[in-house]
Amino acid sequence: MLHKITPNFENPIHLVGLSGVVVATGVISVYGFQKFKLFKERRRLACLTKRKQTERQEVLAKLKAEYEFTPKRQLIIEIPVNELIEKLQKRVLSATEVFEAFLAKSILATEAFNSITEYIPQALEWAKMLDALPNPKGPLHGLPFCVKDDYDVKGMDTTLGLAKYLYQPAEDSAALVKVLRDLGGVPFCKTNLPQTLFSIGSENPVFGTVVNPHFPERRMGPGGSSSGTGSLIAAGGTVFGLGSDTGGSGRIPAHMCGISSLKPTIGRFCKRGAGSKVLPGCVGLYGTPSLMAPSPQHLSTVFKSIMESNLQRKYDGTVVPIPWNTKMYTSNNSLRIGYYTSLPMFPAFDSTQKTVLHAKAALEANGHTLVPFELPSVEETQWLKLFGDLRAADHWAFFEKICYGEVASQATRHFSKHIKYSHWMRKFISTVFGWIPLSKFQEISESFGVGFDADTGVKLWKCVEKRDALVDKVLSAIDTLKLDVIICPAYPFPSLKIEDLHKPEMFGNIMNFVLYLEQNFTRLLE
Repeated sequence: MLHKITPNFENPIHLVGLSGVVVATGVISVYGFQKFKLFKERRRLACLTKRKQTERQEVLAKLKAEYEFTPKRQLIIEIPVNELIEKLQKRVLSATEVFEAFLAKSILATEAFNSITEYIPQALEWAKMLDALPNPKGPLHGLPFCVKDDYDVKGMDTTLGLAKYLYQPAEDSAALVKVLRDLGGVPFCKTNLPQTLFSIGSENPVFGTVVNPHFPERRMGPGGSSSGTGSLIAAGGTVFGLGSDTGGSGRIPAHMCGISSLKPTIGRFCKRGAGSKVLPGCVGLYGTPSLMAPSPQHLSTVFKSIMESNLQRKYDGTVVPIPWNTKMYTSNNSLRIGYYTSLPMFPAFDSTQKTVLHAKAALEANGHTLVPFELPSVEETQWLKLFGDLRAADHWAFFEKICYGEVASQATRHFSKHIKYSHWMRKFISTVFGWIPLSKFQEISESFGVGFDADTGVKLWKCVEKRDALVDKVLSAIDTLKLDVIICPAYPFPSLKIEDLHKPEMFGNIMNFVLYLEQNFTRLLE
């Protein structure tokens, strides 16, 4: 026999019980809705990823069938850069011939090392347009170059290795891409990178993992985040390339791939359309476009062309109009050079230290004065803490937003534990574990506490003030020793296996606090 239970609304106990049921039902409903929403987003992104991967393979197969890497094309890509420029300027070689040679080589490089995300469909047309001109368009006439996938190229996606940015073509090209085109360069592909860029790894779930061309059978990482650009250049698939650099993203791949990279002083390269999706609004951490190439000679050729033209001001009025200084570049004056081979917190491998010492010996043999340099006595953990706090001053909201629904790669797992918890839960974990005087618990506390010292306007200002004070200490040390430049390792070791590259913290961040300044402490003697 069924009994009907009628709640007594005049009984407080009944009211409390009913309220509890309503609250529990509401919480479960909200939780279920959020899970369903996340499920739908993951499904949507999975479909986009599969579609893009299929299209990419079809394009690569079609290009491979059309552009065979012949002995003639092999000879073209082996021509030294100055000789190649001369042949293009004199029309001994056409822009189309050179483009097709590097395209054919880049196809093989991408098959082997996964350097390229997508090819730019208009590139062949641009090369033919150059050949149709009565005179060379500029000093870089006909030189093919690659573009990292955090730069906008009109009609192409700018993905950062994230599925949510697929099929959202840019309405315009980045200013620096347009400048290089005005100088005669031919952008022909976009290069691969680690998911979100904040890693020295080289993997994302959309386009896969980039491999270092050196010892490919050992699956060594090329470094990041300009992984694809570094790998493609090392494989001989492009004349030069565009990367970006905040905490070493251009210099680390150059170091690991055996090529050259230039991170210019903030304000020397136009940033419009370059890295605009990466930490927009971030204060205290400033990245810049970077150049990457097989050798310093390549770098100086491209950098000189950009600086002499003053074309950057045409697209970006914020660029500092400093012209190329030929007298300074060709000067034989003796320099006073500081050097260090390692840092206590990040001891460099013997091979890395020997490389610095070999450079020291070579510079001394050329008449320069080499002086040991030590960073000011500030705990290195303080540099890294400041970097972390400034990066996460928004309570990790940026990373939470762009990673929502995405398959997490190894490149993002070092901060994925932060974004899956709420701000208050992270604060609770950090506080409670901080009370336990054991090193393991202290590490967990510090890890979950990243960003809390910059999560209000007042705290953020304090962080920037600390950063500026540390920078001043370094600059004062440089001034005291009257240094013109410093040589040091770009990273403690040459490379690691791909699966291990996401583990180390960014060694370059310490010196990067100095490089974030909008001035150049490298003062070459007149």
